Amino acid sequence: MIDRDDLLSRIQDGDISVFQIKSQTTNKDKATLLAVQNFLRDQVGDYSYIEIGSHLGGSLVPHLADPACTRISSVDLRPEVLRDERGRDAVYEGNSTERMIDGLAGVLPIDCLTKMRTYDCDAGDLKDFDVPTDHVLGMIDGEHTNVAAFRDFLNLRKYMAKDCVVLFHDSNLVFDALLNIETLLRDEGTRFASFFLPGILYGIAFGKLRKPAKKALGPLAHDPEEFVARARRDLQERIAKHLQAA
Repeated sequence: MIDRDDLLSRIQDGDISVFQIKSQTTNKDKATLLAVQNFLRDQVGDYSYIEIGSHLGGSLVPHLADPACTRISSVDLRPEVLRDERGRDAVYEGNSTERMIDGLAGVLPIDCLTKMRTYDCDAGDLKDFDVPTDHVLGMIDGEHTNVAAFRDFLNLRKYMAKDCVVLFHDSNLVFDALLNIETLLRDEGTRFASFFLPGILYGIAFGKLRKPAKKALGPLAHDPEEFVARARRDLQERIAKHLQAA
């Protein structure tokens, strides 16, 4: 188990070794997640975090270890199989909240876990629980289909603060959902700043965080048209290979 002060120092330094639990994030993803976390620490100080799709809790570790993160909501229906835009199923054997908590307790001081509440449900069913509606940072990493990503965003919005950042993992798979979300926001007249960030992360900043995010995260971002064109081509190639192998 690593000392909490050591973990906090790693967070502030952007050291990806802070991720002590196995996850499906790449090193570039991890560096981007820490960049966003440090951006929020600089802009708002204390913040709260909500995540859809936690699995083993790998992306929870930096927030659990960070005293600036005062509350965490982990939302996961805990299926063992999830659909995927690549035309194949993603298998998550032994996917349970108990397994996640046991793993987190093995690398973090136990008092770090007390600020987290877990919800073993679909994001659409959070209405049945007393879930705070002022989260400053959200992460969507559930089923990697366009339909699910769009639906998860609609549900997550109800639990976000006016000034917030929402992240999506696997932007290379659900880019059409992300483009549809941008269309929806523009149609609503909602002001936002969006970024295809290093790795396969996508972020949207709202409210007072929009302009600071442009300054801090904008220079890191991919060109959106180039990213989507490349992702669409790669996805089509993956689907074709899957069909040939079937």
